Amino acid sequence: MSLKPIKDFFIFLFSILFLSILSTVLIEYLLNKLSINLPESHLFKFRKDQSTLEIISLYCILGPIVEELSFRLPLKLNNINLSVSLTFFLYFILSFFFHTHLYVINSTNYTIIIIAIITGFTLFFLLNKYNVNILLSKFTLTNNPWKITIFYSVLFAILHLVNYNPIESNKLYIIAIITPKIISGILFSIARLKYNLIFSILLHMAINSIGLSPFFLSL
Repeated sequence: MSLKPIKDFFIFLFSILFLSILSTVLIEYLLNKLSINLPESHLFKFRKDQSTLEIISLYCILGPIVEELSFRLPLKLNNINLSVSLTFFLYFILSFFFHTHLYVINSTNYTIIIIAIITGFTLFFLLNKYNVNILLSKFTLTNNPWKITIFYSVLFAILHLVNYNPIESNKLYIIAIITPKIISGILFSIARLKYNLIFSILLHMAINSIGLSPFFLSL
C-alpha cells in the first residue's frame, strides 16, 4: 500500500492549519499597527457562564458541525445537500431575528428548529417534484466552484458579525472582523472540495480549538 495519499493528506492538513493561523496573526498585527481595537464578541461573555465541557462541546464540536453543514455541504450540490444546508442556514437566520443564542435549547429555539426542519423537507419535496438540474442551472454560481466557494465564504463571514455588539459606522471594524472569516471559509471549502465534508468539519474543529487555546491555558 502506497503511503503517498496519507502523506499528501497530512501535508494538506498542516498547510491549511498554517495558512489559517498565519492569516489570523497577520490581521492581528495590522490591527495593532492601525490602533484598531475590535469590540468584544458576545461569545466571550457567553463563555463566562459555561463549564469547560459545555465550551468544548459547543465551540469545538457542535459549532463546526452546524456551520459546515450550512456553508460547505452545498458546495457539492444535490437535492439532499441543498435541503439540509437550507435547514441549518434558516436556523442561523431565525435565531438572529428572534435574538436567541444558536446553541441554547429553549422554547424559542424549539420553534425555530421545527420551522427550519419543515422548510428543509418542503424544499427537498419541491426539488424532487421539479427537476433540480433545471432549477439550479439558472444560477450561475453553480457553474463555477470558485464562485460558489466565495459566495458561501462571504456569507459565512457576514453572519459572524452577529457575535459582536453594534459596530458604529467604522467600516474598518467590519472588514477586520469578516476578513479572517472569509479566509477561513475559503480554506474550509478547499478541504471540503478536495476531500469531503468530514475533513472540513475536523479542520474547523481543530482551528476553533486552537482559537480557544488562551481560554484552556487560563484554566
